[in-house]
Amino acid sequence: MHRGMTKERLLDLQRTVDTLQGRVQEMQWELRQAERRSTERWWRNLLGVRQGDAFMSACCNRRVRPNMKVVDYAGT
Repeated sequence: MHRGMTKERLLDLQRTVDTLQGRVQEMQWELRQAERRSTERWWRNLLGVRQGDAFMSACCNRRVRPNMKVVDYAGT
């Protein structure tokens, strides 16, 4: 009976190890995904600042120096 209990205990420990290994792999995948999102966000922020500045500059320039040219479209 002692031998049977030992074998059952070893099988139980093996299932526990397998379960924990699966959870570790899930956590590693989640960490890689979080790192990837963080890297993408960093690049978007880096590139977005320059693009946003150009857009804001264009908007501000139109407000500061509006197009004052008068054109008579009816006579053309």
